Amino acid sequence: LDQPDPAWLDGLSALHVPLYSLILGSLASTSATLIGWAHGRDILVSIDASSVAIIQHYGVSRVIAMLQRLRPSVLLCNESEAACLGIGATDDSDQSIASLVTVVKRGADPALVMHPQQPVVQVPAFEVSHVRDTTGAGDAFAAGLLCALVAGEMPVKATLAGHHSAARTIAEISLLHPSDTL
Repeated sequence: LDQPDPAWLDGLSALHVPLYSLILGSLASTSATLIGWAHGRDILVSIDASSVAIIQHYGVSRVIAMLQRLRPSVLLCNESEAACLGIGATDDSDQSIASLVTVVKRGADPALVMHPQQPVVQVPAFEVSHVRDTTGAGDAFAAGLLCALVAGEMPVKATLAGHHSAARTIAEISLLHPSDTL
């Protein structure tokens, strides 16, 4: 992926990029180029923080500078990634990326929606009984959230859609596993 083509964005409403794709080499250059083109086409851009290890290895200040430069519509992270970036639900959080809509995924706990100039909102997750496997829940959450944002929902309602998508995914996955009695 070292020769980006604007046609790759044809028909897209959202471009979701993991931080992994923005760190090194030609993939990073291509990803940044696609994000720039997406902004030019009014395509929603989201970045997933991906990993505390990646953030620390690349450097917190460099990641923050990159986020400021790339201006995603939404930043997705888990609690550990948010803490590593200095993002939190308190007033002493890092204000250098306070202009981003940030959604902090917290598994079965309420997600935190941090919208610029507004108080942090906790969005409760759906309760799912008999969960055996949460594989794919985070990706499903992101998909539900982004689809709702593209449809024009505000971040809090879109986060609820993300929770719904994740809950359906882990409920369906749990049905695929043999029962304990086999």
